[in-house]
Amino acid sequence: MRRMVQAVDLLRATVAAAEKRIVIYGDRDADGVTSASLLHLFFREQLKISRAELVTLVPREEDKYCITPGVAERIIAEKPTLLITLDCGSSNKVELSTIAAATGCKTI
Repeated sequence: MRRMVQAVDLLRATVAAAEKRIVIYGDRDADGVTSASLLHLFFREQLKISRAELVTLVPREEDKYCITPGVAERIIAEKPTLLITLDCGSSNKVELSTIAAATGCKTI
């Protein structure tokens, strides 16, 4: 996968940081929800990331696939330092740029 080393380095740096807020967002289908759930459990149980430092957002029934402007607003409200998108985001450059500009977060 392209840029995997950079993603792993960013994740390690974020996990090691004293102040962090990680937001996980997975798409609304089975693989998006499952991958978000599994990553959330890994961060909580294996890496011991606290509830205050980790937010997993799930799509609402009215949310379409991908990161919509409404989803971007929900992510911005969480003030992430790192956003991890699962099964979505690769075609949402505008929304991801909006999130980064509002919060200063990095995205994997």
